[in-house]
Amino acid sequence: MSQRKHIAVIGAGMAGLSAAYRLQEAGFDITVYEKNPEVGGRTVSLIKDGYTMDLGAITLSPAYKETIKLIRDVGAMEECIQVKPVLGVARGGKVHCIDLSNAILSGLRTSFLSFWAKLGLVKLVPTMIKYWSKCDFEDMTQLEELDSETAESFAMRVLGQETHDYLVDPIIRVNMFTSSKISSAADIVWLMKIFSGAKLLQVKSGMGAISRKIAGKLASVHCGSTVELVEKQGNQVFVTVDGRRVEFDGAVIATPPGYALEMAPWMDGRQREWFSSARAVPSLTVHVGLRSVPDSAAALLLVPSSEARDILGIALEHNKCPGRVPEGKGLLALHMTGDWAKSQEGLSDTEVAFNALDAAQPFLGDLKDHVEMVNLHHWDWVDHERHVGVYRSLRQAQPQFTRDIVTFAGEYNAAGIEGAVVSGKKCADALIGKFA
Repeated sequence: MSQRKHIAVIGAGMAGLSAAYRLQEAGFDITVYEKNPEVGGRTVSLIKDGYTMDLGAITLSPAYKETIKLIRDVGAMEECIQVKPVLGVARGGKVHCIDLSNAILSGLRTSFLSFWAKLGLVKLVPTMIKYWSKCDFEDMTQLEELDSETAESFAMRVLGQETHDYLVDPIIRVNMFTSSKISSAADIVWLMKIFSGAKLLQVKSGMGAISRKIAGKLASVHCGSTVELVEKQGNQVFVTVDGRRVEFDGAVIATPPGYALEMAPWMDGRQREWFSSARAVPSLTVHVGLRSVPDSAAALLLVPSSEARDILGIALEHNKCPGRVPEGKGLLALHMTGDWAKSQEGLSDTEVAFNALDAAQPFLGDLKDHVEMVNLHHWDWVDHERHVGVYRSLRQAQPQFTRDIVTFAGEYNAAGIEGAVVSGKKCADALIGKFA
């Protein structure tokens, strides 16, 4: 580079922060704009009345190679702690626990699946062997052969009703925030591989501690700043933010597809088609602080739709790692569907929280008398629907994401924190290459 280039990064979630950090590391001047009051996107966390709450993303995995590298690079690894990965599954009014550090033995001992359903899991082996090496965060289009039917159709065909209802369906719900009726079969095979490891990491001070640490390393971060328009004119980029038009040499738009389309209306071709077809998935996170600790060792509870249609999953945050809650207290994060959230409009936060607990009562018991703190967080766009055909169409659109001086980062390719970080790094690498 003959002179330092100035890049705008729009969106300070993990995709935007990843891109910004790598670009700054390579010698670029960076200005980050975030419309929310703080950085983090879906990794934002909150401390209230002594309770540390993750409002979005639930956990980290050592398999998140680029995320772990980024955390190490910014000196935030001391915030992470390896924890015992205990998973719960609700069935028949009980919470059945599986210790993922000894998944086979623990799974055989638990009764959340019948003997014949467990035996039937061997039918999944040929598919997993065929696609194991292709299940990563770099390129989900490698799984396009699986992208011709829903996760439900695949599970019913290969594994049967019971395994679909009590394993496949709840895994899709807690990870994709939709259902197996919507998500592609590619998603369930990918999730089986990604979370097959026996280790999990938690962030002692909440997920937001990581994003704040990254942002603290950046020279210029502006929260509460709304970008209305990103324009390309020759070799320059103009960003209209809070009514001001600012000139840059390039940009990374790191927002959900719908927002990206609004600020880049010039988007064309396959990319425009793909972004236009990405439907928002809304959700509501209901946190409930309890005077006592619920009787379960699970840190994450899978909730089949047959057990509680409106609950996508429950994080028992007091079981995540020490120091998250006051001594002797409990903390639940109930992740509710967007339709349920809409049905609660007009009610007080406490009324909404109690209604969420009522939905969980069949397997967690009546906890309303133990409540001492509630917090609600609405997500307008917690993810986009990964419907059948999404990865086949992504193959055609993906090259456009990084072809120009305005690049696009986010969980477009693979879901989750690692998907965002990898996408941000790809945008940074593309811009570094363009200005080399």
